[in-house]
Amino acid sequence: MDQVTLSNTPSLEGSGKVKEIAIIHFLAVTALCVFFAADFTNKVLIYFNLDFSRFSVLFRSLYELMFFAILLVFPNKQRMLFIILLLSTFVLFSVGQIVFALNVDHRVRFIENVLIFNKYFFLFIIYFGIYKLQDHPVLFGKTIRVMEKLLLLNAWLTILGVIFGIDIFRTYILQSYRFGYSGILWVQNEATVLCVLGIAYFYYKHFILGQRSKQFLVVLIASLFLGTKTIYLFLVFLLIFHFLSNSSLRSKVTAFILVIATYYFLSWFLHTEMAAKILAYFVSKAEGNGLWYMLFSGRTSYLAIMDKQVLSHWTFINYLVGGEDPMHFMIEMDFFDLFLFMGIIGFVVYFILLFSTVFRFSLKMPFNLFFVSSYMILAFLGGHFFSSVINAVYLCLICMFFYVNSKRSTVLNEKNPAYQ
Repeated sequence: MDQVTLSNTPSLEGSGKVKEIAIIHFLAVTALCVFFAADFTNKVLIYFNLDFSRFSVLFRSLYELMFFAILLVFPNKQRMLFIILLLSTFVLFSVGQIVFALNVDHRVRFIENVLIFNKYFFLFIIYFGIYKLQDHPVLFGKTIRVMEKLLLLNAWLTILGVIFGIDIFRTYILQSYRFGYSGILWVQNEATVLCVLGIAYFYYKHFILGQRSKQFLVVLIASLFLGTKTIYLFLVFLLIFHFLSNSSLRSKVTAFILVIATYYFLSWFLHTEMAAKILAYFVSKAEGNGLWYMLFSGRTSYLAIMDKQVLSHWTFINYLVGGEDPMHFMIEMDFFDLFLFMGIIGFVVYFILLFSTVFRFSLKMPFNLFFVSSYMILAFLGGHFFSSVINAVYLCLICMFFYVNSKRSTVLNEKNPAYQ
């Protein structure tokens, strides 16, 4: 394969730049490892019904402060504009909260809502803290390799959980009647986002960059056992994309084999006792509440009462800046929740930030367009895609990886140390 040209890559000239990139690299790598360990510890604590179940929040808060400090210690135009936009949006959000609180008969938990506001912008604080890594291939490559190992470790833990029936690795650890294995994560929505990111990344390496390995297969197999409807929908999207975008006979044969393998797996699984329990659960939900309620995990019922719970208490100001108490009412469909929480202005600001930072890669490339489109569709149908603090570092690094490779528009050589 052709060697990548790195002649336009900035060199680390100047002690200040060297120090900044070294610190960013250290924070990114340690954040990946610390968050991974903290999330697993969190799941263990919840599994054993221990009180301190938000263990990982402490570490994420600490790292968020350090990443934000990067913005202040090493300022530039982009970082300063982001800070100004963040503070301005927070002021508007606060106005929306105050106006909403004056028009409802229940207490609006402002402090808790500030924490939720922080979840929406955590992704961008991480991005502006580490984005310069993508201009320094060696350190960026080392960071990517750490991320790969953690994604693969979680996939293997998921597979081991399935083989040996290890309860701690279940997706629904407090609901043994539901099938699913997610590895270290205990929130099914967060586990779904992580699976989507892992599959997208290893698919990109395997099929787009041509770096053939068994890693994609490992992550794909693990995702089949997650047990959430969203991941299976994403796999359907990916299969359709793969079939349509690859004209070679080999690619079409591969897609066909995957379909056949999935068919036989489902045929076997549907005859198991676990499948019988799952079907009984969903049939009871459909019979009791309707098919759409079952398919959307009850979210349609929240949509039906959105006007009564939120919009009926809004003024014109709220439509502009939002006003909602997610601790009291939350739909868990990201587009709706984002609009209710921050209004039209906050909604627009979020998407401007998203597509000028994390999703800044070229959408003219088929896979990039597929990834963003799928991400948006899944966010529209479910929750935690726009406010996932657990997956923020993964999303930033993976999208930076897409951006770098899209920008170079070439196949990476497996010997290139920057991206292995």
